[in-house]
Amino acid sequence: MKRCWFLGLLLVALSAAAKLELAVDSVATFRPGRAITRFVNLSPDKLMIAQTAPDTLTIRARRKIGAALVYYWTDQEATRQEVLTVRVLGRSAAAAPASAVSGKNKGNFQTYFKFDPANQTPVNKKMILSSLAYSADAGTLGWDFYTRYRHNAVSDKEDRGQLETLTFNLHRGPNHLTVGDTYVKYSELLAPYLEMQGLTGQYSFGALRLDGFLGKRPGNYWGSAVGENYIAEKDKEVDLGGGRLVWLYNDNLDFAYAAASRRAAPEENILGSYYVQSGAVNYRWDNYRSGLELASSGGRRQAEAARTELSYDTEKYGWQITYRDVAPGYRALADYFNYTGVQGWTFYGSARPVRSLSLSGSYEAYLQRFDREYTKLTNPDYDVERLRLRLGLDRVAFFRPVISYYANYRETYRANGFNAQVSEIEILRRRLWAYYDFSTWKYESLTAEYFNDRGTTGLKYRRGWFSYRVEKIDERTRYLLGGTSYGTTGWNLITGLGEFKLPSNFKVSLSHWYQARRNTLDTLDKNRNSLRLALGQSLGDLYWYLNGVCSREKSLFYEYEDEYGRDGYFYHDKLTQSEVSGGLVYKF
Repeated sequence: MKRCWFLGLLLVALSAAAKLELAVDSVATFRPGRAITRFVNLSPDKLMIAQTAPDTLTIRARRKIGAALVYYWTDQEATRQEVLTVRVLGRSAAAAPASAVSGKNKGNFQTYFKFDPANQTPVNKKMILSSLAYSADAGTLGWDFYTRYRHNAVSDKEDRGQLETLTFNLHRGPNHLTVGDTYVKYSELLAPYLEMQGLTGQYSFGALRLDGFLGKRPGNYWGSAVGENYIAEKDKEVDLGGGRLVWLYNDNLDFAYAAASRRAAPEENILGSYYVQSGAVNYRWDNYRSGLELASSGGRRQAEAARTELSYDTEKYGWQITYRDVAPGYRALADYFNYTGVQGWTFYGSARPVRSLSLSGSYEAYLQRFDREYTKLTNPDYDVERLRLRLGLDRVAFFRPVISYYANYRETYRANGFNAQVSEIEILRRRLWAYYDFSTWKYESLTAEYFNDRGTTGLKYRRGWFSYRVEKIDERTRYLLGGTSYGTTGWNLITGLGEFKLPSNFKVSLSHWYQARRNTLDTLDKNRNSLRLALGQSLGDLYWYLNGVCSREKSLFYEYEDEYGRDGYFYHDKLTQSEVSGGLVYKF
């Protein structure tokens, strides 16, 4: 198998960022003053983060000191990215403040509705959401409450309403207790991330820290019939429980033991009932950190797993080497991360030698193994290699370039390619910008070999209340073996016709979107027009808004002997979106 070796390392954040300092094993809350629509934890090895209210992130520092980053968005479209920089201090440092804001009690009530008869998805045809959040601090004791009720269509003829989310969190320093919708995040081999409904908590006494959880999978108590993801069969009547004991021997050395179980009532449940237990030891000196974890799982089948890690981290440089040996039958309690059957290495590195330059990269080489005796699978074990490289420059003269390279290799499949982005090319100061994005991939398998190229070229213009964006998009798939080459080309034109501020804090905005696509196979031709009108007004602590969106699409579809007796490609001109949405936000 072709071998890949690499050099590389992580983009870290912009300098204009909110800042917070935390001692290891301590907890703080961060409130930017607006509802947080989305957040990304870029340093899960240093921080554990949960959104305990619409405008609140509860942040818990782990045992790894250094700088950590959190990206968060406070706008509905999630286009304006903001950065929170968290510095995790050693235990000998002065105690960090318990909260990033004052202890004043705060509440927030929001309601939102959406009606769109033209939408093809029932949940998006009719939706009503109402939420209440309240936070209070009394000295060192604080609590947060959040709940949301959802009513939406589940089919063309049926609506349902149900409590979707309910969370109550009580915290004092490193100790906390959460009831309702919560999650568990222990070690990688035991419970890397697991959502649940029930009870989670942590209590520290001296050099010992005790964590525990008890409950069911999401949707078993409430919220099973609403939302876009209803409770799956594998999660019905599933009980969860477990705990972890950590002994902090000193500032550099700690030991941990954890055990957890998943119990499924129906015998035919696809994952069944099983338990997991693990023991771990972690040691840190200066900027280095090492860890070893051994685990085993039991139930229908017994299996073992091991993981060891060595890492180095400073403000400018960092790297991490991890070795995993996980038996094919092993299974952790996890929603997303599961390394079942993996045996091999992972390397990750990042560097920011100067403020404007960032590098990052990762390399994986492992054997993917299968439990053929239990699963009756016939596919053989195979080797996997993955390579990722990224070079970014925050600012070069009047633009920002980023270059990335990717490679995936297996015995029967190979793919590699690169992506180049040049953004914020300033042509007219603060008025006209250009951008370019190009990527190309090459795929090879036993039956096919082809290239996939995609390019986007665009211009953005803004002056006063008027904005304009035009994009040229080209996408092409070129088969060398096993298929027919084809390509798609087209335009996007997005026009902001104005955002007007009227008397009494009243706002009106109007925008238009035009999309045109043409496919060389004449199968995906499409033209779409969208018009959006938005109204809003602030009245003290109350803000209301109303949106209207109308989209009409003319697309080419293949028809099989329809009511007119025709067979072939024909244009359909139809209304695809007729949305009326809005709501209000009240802060108290």
